[in-house]
Amino acid sequence: MKKNIIFILLIILEGCAVKPLPATKKYTIGQNIDIEKISTTSKCLNINIAFPQSSAEILSKNIIYVKGLEKNRYYFSRWFESPNLMISKLLYKVFKKVSICKNIYYMMPKESIPFNLESKILEFDQVFEGKSSKGVVDIIFYITDKNGNILSQKEFRVEKNSLSNNAKGGVEALSKATKEIIEKAVVWANGQISVK
Repeated sequence: MKKNIIFILLIILEGCAVKPLPATKKYTIGQNIDIEKISTTSKCLNINIAFPQSSAEILSKNIIYVKGLEKNRYYFSRWFESPNLMISKLLYKVFKKVSICKNIYYMMPKESIPFNLESKILEFDQVFEGKSSKGVVDIIFYITDKNGNILSQKEFRVEKNSLSNNAKGGVEALSKATKEIIEKAVVWANGQISVK
């Protein structure tokens, strides 16, 4: 009888054993932007790339997906860095490569540089619609002077279809949308700065 009770307890405990959680996969936004198709003619001396503003959920490392009116996050997939940081680094890298100004600064005090490129990320989500999903990126850019006055502003919204309805598909779509926005933002900023 005692052996039977021990045997039953072992079966129960084995059934209740905690299964290990899957490892969290970390993603980044792709860095390969084709700068050959970006033409610049600006003669500005200095511009500072400011850290993008956003809601707290975008500022986190969570990969956000939207279904209907609900926003959720993937539990075992995360960004390696926040979208804000990845986008600011990518902007700096592209501005430097295309030589939009003689000197490109990164997150310096705004009052010390004549031109500042500020931005606000309005949306950075994988959006599900029926049986498909897409990456949606919406960023508004501002060119400000050292006193914080807005000299020009432009909003770019890009949607790219996801190849798969999971975190990987969302990341790929968000990367494509982000790269397209950055290409457009560089051309736009160049046109604004060159006439100041």
